[in-house]
Amino acid sequence: MTNLLELYVKLGGLVLLGFILGRKLPVTVPTRLGQFLFWVGVPISIVSFLRQSSLSGQIWIAPAMAYLAILLGGFLAWLGIKPIRNSQ
Repeated sequence: MTNLLELYVKLGGLVLLGFILGRKLPVTVPTRLGQFLFWVGVPISIVSFLRQSSLSGQIWIAPAMAYLAILLGGFLAWLGIKPIRNSQ
């Protein structure tokens, strides 16, 4: 219970800090911060996650199926568009 309360106090405090800084800082700061987090923070988070996770053989099934579904959907869409484009 104490850990949950501590988590909510930190979360609420950081949201309040962000609200206050959002009013005081220039308009370009959120854009620059977002770009920094996109180009630096996301790759670091992905590498950190991959280092901590156990990449056994079965963990690759979900992304493989997702790629297969995307490719199959693209192929079926291409098949559906092809007759329409040829008739014009």
